Amino acid sequence: MPHAAAGRRLGRFRGRRLAWVDPCVDLIDLGWRTGWRRLDRALRSTQRKPADPRPLPTPSSAHLFDNYLVLSFAAAIALALAWPTPGAAAMGWKLPGDVHILESVNVMAVFFTSGLCLHVGDAKRALKCWPGVAWGMASTLGITPLLGFAARLLPLDPPELSTGLVVLCAVPTTLGIGIALTSTARGNVALCTLLTVATNLVGVFFVPLWLRALLPANPAGLRPGGVNVVGLLARLSVTVLLPTVVGGAARATSPAVARFATHRKTALSLFSTTNLACVVWQSLSTARSALFAAPGSSVAIIVAASLAMQAIYYTLNLAAVVALRLPPKDAVAVAVAASQKSAPVAVAVVASVAASTPALGIMAVSAIIGQLTQVFTNQPVALLARKWTAREGGESVVGSGRAAAAKRGCGPRQRGCWWPTVQTRSR
Repeated sequence: MPHAAAGRRLGRFRGRRLAWVDPCVDLIDLGWRTGWRRLDRALRSTQRKPADPRPLPTPSSAHLFDNYLVLSFAAAIALALAWPTPGAAAMGWKLPGDVHILESVNVMAVFFTSGLCLHVGDAKRALKCWPGVAWGMASTLGITPLLGFAARLLPLDPPELSTGLVVLCAVPTTLGIGIALTSTARGNVALCTLLTVATNLVGVFFVPLWLRALLPANPAGLRPGGVNVVGLLARLSVTVLLPTVVGGAARATSPAVARFATHRKTALSLFSTTNLACVVWQSLSTARSALFAAPGSSVAIIVAASLAMQAIYYTLNLAAVVALRLPPKDAVAVAVAASQKSAPVAVAVVASVAASTPALGIMAVSAIIGQLTQVFTNQPVALLARKWTAREGGESVVGSGRAAAAKRGCGPRQRGCWWPTVQTRSR
């Protein structure tokens, strides 16, 4: 080193070498080399692993995210029952044809978010679990609406309450609630999102036909002539089909939108849940007087019927996913998605077929009570399902690809495996 040679030259004075100079120079040189190497290693590690600017979630914020669905719905209920004037005024903003502006905007925002969050690659991988997709579609659109024949026989007063419960049985899977519950249960969110979007898109054509079959010729609370299939199909196409297609097309065609939807998935989920809570707030504010005027026995019957519907749905769908031998995460996604009903879609349907505003409020009460029963009973179920998926540790057909690697017999760091290590569990 140049500095070491200079130090040795300085150590010679009139031809005599000082004995203490060479060890000092060697010590300084060693310190210089060691310090420079450490600094260089630190700089290189900093360049390879940049610090994440996003703060880590605290336990309190994680608990808030997991329970945001229940908290937002509880806040909507409390506000609607304590001060219904703002919600009723918001529900009163209408366009010609009894189109409620703010309520329609909330429903369209939820479906737009669903289309925005559905990744095409995730949807293609979710189709690999085709038995689960096929059962979820068949159960939601072809089997669970059959309970509407039993719901219309319930002795409810006024009879519009029965009509609202029948409409709830006919509608497809709930929007953001099923996805939020699947995320809480650590299930296959991509598969649940695909089922949610697919059942709502196809349900646009099935719901009018089911209502025509389930409801009598002149049901209580509906316009003369019963359900207008063409008009209801046009209304659902605008509020459900169009926003979903626009959201999916925006993600598929714009890389910037795709990056935004990927990096802001939690914020979009909270946004969707907030819009659902706004729909509940407006509908319950309008139906508050009808809810308080209804006999307590009718409300108790609606709650009991909603609990019975949930028990039947879960029993049927859990038996199906066990018979299909789906992996735990896929089984949770299919069972949750096929056991839910969408109150916002039911309210949108009721708003298009109700004979009057009071009838709309009464029929909306049944749909809202059924939805709230789902929310407050399914949250503990999702927490129990999380423990089950964590204990079983099964891999999903969709996503990581570990199951495919295990079938190929790939070992650690072998070419062709998606993951460096594969851990299998003997059954």
